[in-house]
Amino acid sequence: MAVSFNNLGSHGRLGNQMFQYASMRGITLRNKLNLMVPPPDTKTCDNYGLFECFEMSDELEFGRQDNAPKVNVDQFHFSKELYYACPDNVDVVGYLQTEKYFIKYQDTVRKDFTFNSGIKDKVLDRYEKYLALDPIFLHIRRGDPNLWWAYTNLPDHHPVCTDEYYIQALKNFSDEVPVIVMSDSIDWCKEQEWLSGTRFIFSDGSEEKYADGAAIPYYDLCLMSMCSGGVIANSSLSWWGAWLINNPIHNIIAPNIWFGKALEHYNMDDLIPERWIKL
Repeated sequence: MAVSFNNLGSHGRLGNQMFQYASMRGITLRNKLNLMVPPPDTKTCDNYGLFECFEMSDELEFGRQDNAPKVNVDQFHFSKELYYACPDNVDVVGYLQTEKYFIKYQDTVRKDFTFNSGIKDKVLDRYEKYLALDPIFLHIRRGDPNLWWAYTNLPDHHPVCTDEYYIQALKNFSDEVPVIVMSDSIDWCKEQEWLSGTRFIFSDGSEEKYADGAAIPYYDLCLMSMCSGGVIANSSLSWWGAWLINNPIHNIIAPNIWFGKALEHYNMDDLIPERWIKL
């Protein structure tokens, strides 16, 4: 008997997968249930990357529960019913995008999301000298315009954060603080006047691609987590990059606008932790 998330890897990319896994980890620990997830080698439509990126838990069950009753969570905000009274032997479907599902078990989640050594070592080889300066990260999510799901192609769903948002966000930090810029459109970033100057360092961590053309985000995510603060995009990836920072010494800045008008009916009040600053 277990609670499964059959669609893990097929219900959003890495940042979404992290929310789904972490939330289910918290829910099953709270209710003293076993958690079942698809095996690491499962072929999925959204690049199932958790086991490539992280060490993960050895307490998981692998498999699917195709005949189990479905629990559909059609909301992004916290569900008390799911958290406090999740039944056994069901398959959960949803995005589950709030730390309220797992904050009580954050030590376990952080342990599960320990980066695989090859990823961490590569990041340190490239950026250790900058990390010694306690930098912040700044994440710009735009996407390859050749991919239909790129933010630049879906403004009604995922509007690109404005230059003004980032410029205002940077005012929350001293001009002396280095800024590591990370993006799936890093060449575009290098052309922006407001990102000129010696304090800006540009990450090359998203140069590797999945077979479908999407950028592999493992190295940038790891680098975000090693920074001392950050400016996130309306992106679950940089949300997690900020959340994984242990004891940040600088602020975490997040955008007020997360979705476009096509998704504005969703309640996102539980997404951004109260300790972060929303602009």
